[in-house]
Amino acid sequence: MQRWSGVSGAMRSSASAGLKVAGVRTVQLSARTMEDFEKHRVAFDPPANLPAPSDEPLTAPVAKLTKLSNGVRVASLFSKTPVASLAVFYDAGSRFDTADAAGASYLLGRLGYSGTHARSSLRLIREVDIIGAEYKPVATRDSISYQATVASNAVASAAEILADVANPGLAEWEVRDQLGRIGEIAEGELAANEEAALLEKLHAEAFRNAGLGLPLFTPSYNASNLTHETLQKVVKQLYTPDRLVFVGAGGVTHDVLVALAEQHLSKLTGQSGAAKVPSQYFGGNDVRVPGAGATELGIAFQGVAYSNIKDVNAVGVLQYILGGSSFASTISPNQTASRVGAASRFGRNVPQKNSFVQRISTVSLNYPESGLFAVLLKLIVEMQLRWCKL
Repeated sequence: MQRWSGVSGAMRSSASAGLKVAGVRTVQLSARTMEDFEKHRVAFDPPANLPAPSDEPLTAPVAKLTKLSNGVRVASLFSKTPVASLAVFYDAGSRFDTADAAGASYLLGRLGYSGTHARSSLRLIREVDIIGAEYKPVATRDSISYQATVASNAVASAAEILADVANPGLAEWEVRDQLGRIGEIAEGELAANEEAALLEKLHAEAFRNAGLGLPLFTPSYNASNLTHETLQKVVKQLYTPDRLVFVGAGGVTHDVLVALAEQHLSKLTGQSGAAKVPSQYFGGNDVRVPGAGATELGIAFQGVAYSNIKDVNAVGVLQYILGGSSFASTISPNQTASRVGAASRFGRNVPQKNSFVQRISTVSLNYPESGLFAVLLKLIVEMQLRWCKL
């Protein structure tokens, strides 16, 4: 069986042919192989009767918001696409964890793949697969969400599934199964994602281990303190209709979204039992974690709250100027031209002209009351003292 990569329809032959492509080894193609290729190529040719381009002017999507009688908010941003993205967001997250329940939000995110009151975990995964959805639960510092991307004709099924998983069953045996390995899983994720591990340290120092400074990932030292009862308490306090926002973007209208929310979310009850305490930015600290290999260096400053649109845009420009996403020193100049932030002189020059810099990136994180702006670098350990040249 031959594997094809980057082959165009211009490659046609009725006899044996040699395929030579830059960077790809030569492959001999038999007449039979070429016939099979031609047959499949024709099957994927675009149809001749494509609709004519529309003369309708393009307009920017308009955000709409509706509040249900029980406090659930429905937000939409409609556009004429065949795909829709849906999400149930709770005003929750690691900033609401207490000292004895540090990591509970991360665990709730992991349990987003577990069973619900109406579905087993196997049935949940199977039904998501049947409708062709991309589903993921996400736990951050200031939200816990259940998200799905699906074809527009399957929006109703996706909304029903999201409403179900957003009311977690928390079967005791499933919680116990996760508790037995949650600390190891969290440590594994941090070990595999050096930038995430560095941002954990920066948040802890910037906000002094309170609110936004609490660990996003379940710390191994506290995994044994989490129990089934702990999670039930968190859900009761935070998974309430007044903290829930049902969001839709893409190929789903606001009226359809509101109707689905009325059908699946209007019967939710409960009152929030946890107030959001503003996090204070402190900064002015230096933390060093000994280890072998490369050195991760993070320089962070107080960022801006996401409610301050003008400053958020200004910081976004600054982030772009300083390089945007990650850049590696092994990237050649012509390759960086297609990367995000490649127009930045800083983003191009630092990794390419300083061989001791393995990676550089900038991060801007915005929260309701504050933010964090950081420049992250990965330095070769033998030359880490030369970072001051930056």
